[in-house]
Amino acid sequence: AKYDLAEWKDNPVENNFAWDGILGEINWRGVAMAKSDFEESVDKIIETANGDDDVEADGGLIDIPQLSATEFQAEFDWDGMQDRKMAKLCHEWIVENENIIYSNNSVLLYDDGTWVPDEPRVARILQDLLGGHYGNNVKEEYINGYVQVHDEYRVDWVDMGLEPGLTAVENGLLNLEKGEIIRDLRPDDRVIVKLPVTWEGMDAEYDEWESYLKTSVETTGRPVLQEYVGLCLDTDHYPYKKALMLLGGGDNGKGVFEGVITKMLGNDNVSNDDLRDMGNQFGLQRLRTMAVNINSDIHGGKIKETSMFKKLTGEDYVRVEPKHETATQMKNPAKMIFAANSIPSVEDAQRAFYARWLLVQFPNRFTKDTDDQYMNADLGLETRIKENELSGILAWAVKGYQRLSEQGNFTGTHTAEYNREQWNSYQDTTGTFVRNFIVQGNPVVDEGADGRMPVSEVYELYKKFIRSTPTGEKSKRVLHNYITADFRHPNAETVVDSVPDGEGGKKAGRVWDGIYVPKDSRDEISDLYKESL
Repeated sequence: AKYDLAEWKDNPVENNFAWDGILGEINWRGVAMAKSDFEESVDKIIETANGDDDVEADGGLIDIPQLSATEFQAEFDWDGMQDRKMAKLCHEWIVENENIIYSNNSVLLYDDGTWVPDEPRVARILQDLLGGHYGNNVKEEYINGYVQVHDEYRVDWVDMGLEPGLTAVENGLLNLEKGEIIRDLRPDDRVIVKLPVTWEGMDAEYDEWESYLKTSVETTGRPVLQEYVGLCLDTDHYPYKKALMLLGGGDNGKGVFEGVITKMLGNDNVSNDDLRDMGNQFGLQRLRTMAVNINSDIHGGKIKETSMFKKLTGEDYVRVEPKHETATQMKNPAKMIFAANSIPSVEDAQRAFYARWLLVQFPNRFTKDTDDQYMNADLGLETRIKENELSGILAWAVKGYQRLSEQGNFTGTHTAEYNREQWNSYQDTTGTFVRNFIVQGNPVVDEGADGRMPVSEVYELYKKFIRSTPTGEKSKRVLHNYITADFRHPNAETVVDSVPDGEGGKKAGRVWDGIYVPKDSRDEISDLYKESL
């Protein structure tokens, strides 16, 4: 019991223990040992245990940290030893021979340059030290009694991660401003995110990546993408209050961008939360260890709350509440990239919300059909880039980081008012088509087919208009619902009538009665479509 009490007394913070109060509760007249002798005995045990890591064994004083794991296991008589004593001896060995810290309410171990949660590895270390004498109670005693409370292990989360302008890659610590490796990674770097790519210098090639960007991304958006991915390399900081929105309909190359950037940054360093989920404090803690959050298909509909999004992109402290754990405060380091075929509406959007956005269009469409007027899809492009050019893309991103750092802002940054106007115009392009190009009444004969406009012709005009925007088209049924729901077209309906068969004759088909698209609007749509091509 003296050994247990000695360890208890030696850890007053851990045990919230008032030593004098306990001694005061004992009836010293009714026990064989004097109070002073008991205190002296306990203090000697503490002094011996804390004395230069030397422990008395059968062969005399030994230096525990200098033992190999095999020697440690053979040195002591483990039979009958209490779990707490085993844990203490293991602590004296582990604290000098293994890299273990306690931060962010997690046990972290150093693994190939980064600190990662790996409590099962603690069990394997203890098993190596104790052999068949290991038990789960020893692990609990070690983690609860030493790792979580001793200063040798504890590191504040704010002290984790690299300084601004540094990032960890496979072959060392990369200085982003200089574009060079400055040294190997060390445990005291406290690296949380390491990119699974090798730095090969600023001249590493990325020819296919550059060609892909030229064919897939609007001219003004290419430097913005480069700068934002460069910002993602600064994995532990969020100095610019910006999120990136990739705009475009289906099959337009957004997926290649997302896939390649995810591969370069590392799948384990990328989360995929939707913008609508940003108000949920449960689960946000995973952003602490991410380089970026990439959501490849943001849902339409309505976003009801934006305050959390603004905090996550503004270096503000946010409350996170891991399930079954104590709530804590954090600053989010994970940059935000979203892609959308249809931008959601925002219920409480204020100027600060729109000011956060960088909007980049992917205006082209790529298909496997060689006869459909669209650009041909290169189905092996993403795989080739991932296999051959990741080091080059890292160099491309470093150049973006350097330009952003020199400029102090993103290339061509727009005002909040401009972004709001763009956001609203992209939000409901089907509604925009109905409002801007559909008119009420029957056209004259030269405007349609015998005074009526075929449903297929209206839909083709609609598709051409949508393809001139960075959003995706809706089905023929959805377009029908938009038109009939519009209060300006109360009498619009589709009926069966004769329509051109494409060979100079007529055939039965469905036509719109009550609405049409005038010739000047058809010409405008045609011009927009040609421009997009």
